[in-house]
Amino acid sequence: MAPDRKERRRALKEAREKELKRNLVLCGAALVLLAVIVIWRIAAAVSAGRGDKAEEAADPQDALLTEDVVAYRDLVETYAEEEGISAYVPILMAIMEVETKGYGSQDVMQSSASGGHAPGTLGPEASIEQACVYFAELVEIARERGCDLGAVIQAYNFGPDYLRFVAEQGGRHTMELAESFAASRSGGSTVSYDNAIAQDYNGGWRYTYGNMFYEALVRQYLPDGYEPDL
Repeated sequence: MAPDRKERRRALKEAREKELKRNLVLCGAALVLLAVIVIWRIAAAVSAGRGDKAEEAADPQDALLTEDVVAYRDLVETYAEEEGISAYVPILMAIMEVETKGYGSQDVMQSSASGGHAPGTLGPEASIEQACVYFAELVEIARERGCDLGAVIQAYNFGPDYLRFVAEQGGRHTMELAESFAASRSGGSTVSYDNAIAQDYNGGWRYTYGNMFYEALVRQYLPDGYEPDL
């Protein structure tokens, strides 16, 4: 074979080998880039999923409550479910906010007396459990007597007799009925009360029996649009 023909074949072979190597390098680079894109998309999806879960886990009411109260949400939900009152968890959380803000007292729901114990003697978990038991009892009485949810909330402070009183007056809680009930139970004795709601209503006082503003105090900590059926 002529030398120039051999030379051309060798040159062609070398050119093909270089082209093959170049293609392999480009292919490898493309695979690496594809892998990077896939990993990035997976990471972004996982991160977004975590963000969604975090958003789902955050209750809109939490922004209205102290961190100490929010920390008890799981316990409140657990015992509320046991008593069949899960729909009223926001109210129970708001009650804790009003009662103790979740700190400064072992009896975080101030429910000891409702269970026949000396006031302030229950620990946090027992206090929450008893509060759920007590609230469920109030709900049952209210349903039997045709009272509204506002009466139930006020009765947490006044006691079950308030529900019987409201039922005789048409079943709907009002500030005037709470005031009348407190007046009769206190014998007309009053005390100054430095609270914005009280200031707006009567200049800042209440009767010495319970707190006639209790329902309004609790509603401050309920999320917008929350109004469950009784």
